[in-house]
Amino acid sequence: MFNCTKKLSVALSMLIFGVLAASSAEASDLAVDYSYWNTSDGKAASGLMLHGAADVGTPGLQLEGRISYYDNISVASDPKITVLPVEAGARLHMFPGSMIDPYGSLGLGYYFFDGSSGFNVDNSWGGYAVLGSNFGMADMLGGFSINTELFYRYIKDASRDNFPDYDASGWGFNVGAGFHW
Repeated sequence: MFNCTKKLSVALSMLIFGVLAASSAEASDLAVDYSYWNTSDGKAASGLMLHGAADVGTPGLQLEGRISYYDNISVASDPKITVLPVEAGARLHMFPGSMIDPYGSLGLGYYFFDGSSGFNVDNSWGGYAVLGSNFGMADMLGGFSINTELFYRYIKDASRDNFPDYDASGWGFNVGAGFHW
C-alpha cells in the first residue's frame, strides 16, 4: 500500500481542499464523484474523486484541487498498479450561478503509483484538461448540484522495473454530486 510520504501528501491535499472550500463563503464548491479512466498502456479503471474549488475574485474564475484513487490500472498480464492523482488548477465557469453551468479546467498534477508484489513504478508529473457542467446551484436546490465531467490526463511516462515506460495518459469521465455555497 502507499507509504508514509504518500499518506502525508493525501493529508496535505485534504487540507488544501478545506482551505479552498473555506476561502470564499459565496462561491465555493465541494463534490464527490465516481471516476472512470482509460489509460493508454493499462486498462480502464474506476475509482472515487474528491474535488473542490473557490473563487479568486474574478467572476467565474476559481482555483480547484482534485484527488482521486484508482485501485488497478494495469492490464491482466502486468502486476497490479494503483494510482493516486493529486491535482490543482484553474476552472472557468461559463454561466456562474445558473441552473446549468458549463465549465473548463486546466491544471497540473502529481501522480503517485504503487505496484504490487515489489513491482516498482515511479511517481510522475503531468497535467489535465476538463470540460464539465454543474446542474443546480445554491439558489435553486439548496446548494446541491449534480456534476459531469469529461477529462484528459497527460502523464509523463512512468518508469517500471525491467519494462518499457508506462504511459498512463488517457481519457475519462466523472459523475457525482456536490454542494455549492
